[in-house]
Amino acid sequence: MIQTQKLTSLAFALHDGRYKDEKELSHDQKSQAVKKLPDLLEYLSYMFYFHGIMVGPLTFFNDYVAFIEEKDVTNKSEQSSMKHPTADLNKLVVKKLLVATACCLGMMLLPGLFFNPEKLNSPDFYSWSFAYKVLFILGAMTIAKQKYYFAWKLADAVNNAAGFGFSGYDQHGSPQWDLTDNVDIWGVEMSTSLKVNIDSWNKKTLLWLRRLVYDRAPMQKTLSVFTCSAFWHGFYPGYYVTFGTGALMTVVARQVS
Repeated sequence: MIQTQKLTSLAFALHDGRYKDEKELSHDQKSQAVKKLPDLLEYLSYMFYFHGIMVGPLTFFNDYVAFIEEKDVTNKSEQSSMKHPTADLNKLVVKKLLVATACCLGMMLLPGLFFNPEKLNSPDFYSWSFAYKVLFILGAMTIAKQKYYFAWKLADAVNNAAGFGFSGYDQHGSPQWDLTDNVDIWGVEMSTSLKVNIDSWNKKTLLWLRRLVYDRAPMQKTLSVFTCSAFWHGFYPGYYVTFGTGALMTVVARQVS
């Protein structure tokens, strides 16, 4: 799935850089446009770099090249009088590893104590009251999400440990290492709307869909995004029910707000 994202994002970046008039491109598309066809080594390096081969997350070609050529940290730090971006990097990596470890323990230990997701398909589940079913489903979903939190936080830590992920400074002058951050756990669990939930979950895939589908679709942008996302996941009917419902809820939420 990650390889599909990389291949398609590079294809669109090459199309923007080599075949489209620069006046037709948005500021974001200009920053991601690739004008020179990468050679075989560059292409394979981007597709299979070791700290992102398993679970990603998606990184765009120009961001990866800037990392390889050490322009990501050098250029941004030279333009600022603030401390070097890597000054507290070890502490940040350890912090992310601790979060990943906590999610891993939650994934392994909690199902044996509370809300085991496997019970959703057991005969006992159908004998419970409606209120307890709802409570159990919410708890089981929280536990089921731990494996994604674990994988994404571990991947973020591994990328940062390799020196990849610096995105600049915040308004307070603190280095930000969130280029490979793929999930906002607090945002997912405490979201007050579908938009906040979507924006916090699998953030790099959301960016991929926005850049490749939403910004380019001539009509029905929201429906195009959710349809593409369902197709990218696979062919199980549940994907299309889920993303079709998500598209409907997103459109309705915009009308209400």
